[in-house]
Amino acid sequence: SYITQVRGAGERIAFVGAAPDAAEAVYTLELPSQHLQMLRKSSDLEVDAGYISTPQAVSFESDGEEVHGFF
Repeated sequence: SYITQVRGAGERIAFVGAAPDAAEAVYTLELPSQHLQMLRKSSDLEVDAGYISTPQAVSFESDGEEVHGFF
């Protein structure tokens, strides 16, 4: 997931966000109520979730240090 183009005004934040299973979209977040609203999607294309690889967080030791990544 990622968030970019964050802008704030009063008690509202607007941003562009996406996730592994969701295309970019413009959202607003009302801070007092935590109400999230999608204003516009970048695509109306619907992809079956079975075709999308969702990364899993992994941790392991390397050179005596714990390292983290996604698989």
